[in-house]
Amino acid sequence: MEGLMTIVWMLLGLTVRFGLPILMTVLVIIGLRKLDENWQSTASSPSLAMARVQVENSGCWQSKGCSVEQRQQCAAYNCQEMPCWQVFRDSHGQLKEACLGCEVFRTAPVPV
Repeated sequence: MEGLMTIVWMLLGLTVRFGLPILMTVLVIIGLRKLDENWQSTASSPSLAMARVQVENSGCWQSKGCSVEQRQQCAAYNCQEMPCWQVFRDSHGQLKEACLGCEVFRTAPVPV
């Protein structure tokens, strides 16, 4: 009888030792998947798409009153699918100083 109780306690100990960490890992995976689904549904929401459209339709060339010749030479004007300040980022990803003070940048909607 004592040998049977020893085996039961060993099995219980192994279950706790290995079962609980596996269960916790599975719960974390499920939680992260739900979080990812939530983030993806939020990223494709109409309000964010509307904010992108508003940013794309306004460029610094409009507020600065650039001529047609200047617009043809401008990288931001030729790449209107992204906001103008994104085009002018340097190789380290930082914005130009002129973009930080630009009215187009400062009044752009913040993505939610």
